[in-house]
Amino acid sequence: MGDGLPIVPPTRARVEAMLAATARDPGDVLGLFPPAFNDATVAAIAVNAVMAGCRRSISRWCSPRSRRCSIRPSICTEINATTHPVCPLLIVSGPVVARIGLNHGYNVFGQGWRANATIGRAVRLAMVNVGGGRPGEGDRATHGHPGKYSYCIAEDAAGNPWSPLSVQRGFDPGQSVVTMFGADAPHEVNDHTSGSGRGVLDVTASVFATLGNNNAYFNGGEMLLVMGPEHAHRIARDGWTLDRVREYLFKTCRLSSASLKAAGKFDKLTSKAFDADDDEAMVPMMGAPEDMLIAVAGGAGQHSMAIHSFGMTRAVSRPIE
Repeated sequence: MGDGLPIVPPTRARVEAMLAATARDPGDVLGLFPPAFNDATVAAIAVNAVMAGCRRSISRWCSPRSRRCSIRPSICTEINATTHPVCPLLIVSGPVVARIGLNHGYNVFGQGWRANATIGRAVRLAMVNVGGGRPGEGDRATHGHPGKYSYCIAEDAAGNPWSPLSVQRGFDPGQSVVTMFGADAPHEVNDHTSGSGRGVLDVTASVFATLGNNNAYFNGGEMLLVMGPEHAHRIARDGWTLDRVREYLFKTCRLSSASLKAAGKFDKLTSKAFDADDDEAMVPMMGAPEDMLIAVAGGAGQHSMAIHSFGMTRAVSRPIE
């Protein structure tokens, strides 16, 4: 029932205390949870939140209005059952970040913060115990990655020279929002030398544009850039808006059709709008500029994080009530 680490026993008293944090009925079904397709009830989520060590109820991550997962069921099944290392990354924005002590600074993807660790872990335990994602059974990941223990970060609103991801996705600045993204492990963008914002973006594009990830041929999917504040301010200082950043990365995060053919991936492209005889054609790794999600988080230092997706997934954002 666990993840290999000790758990907090979900006694009746602890579960009832967790349920007291929500007005929902314990029997409310938030969605069907694949691949086992069990009911994700409020009580079941509360049990796993207690086991993870959460101090209060975690935000919902299935639609309460239907028996459908926020990531559509077929994709949710694959995220929990695929051989690919994908797992849900939660990105939290708004006043709730300070209220519950979520980390958005140094070591944001690492250890040391109870809120980040337990919220991410609660999602994973629910994927195991409600969704049936046990390694080698429901979960067939060839390798997985450490984010499958816990994968939850907060945005650094104060360190963001633009608007936070939640606002980019249509929410008000004062709202607390959680965005779920079907994510690979983060890959460092190390640029201590570029004197310009364009230089940082060119290095970033080179990290994203690789043959060995799902976005290379599921080229209509999303990708996520978590900029360190220093990189973000260097780019903004040079007059780059978020729209301009996304458009530039859409144009530069590309692979040649010749390289895709050599790797046997050209015929698998999601988008077929490329001439098979044109080896000079440059194939984008996203369907549109807005498919590059951008958040700002992390401590001081000339680093950012490039995160590929499962390719066929779409991020989902929900207000935290």
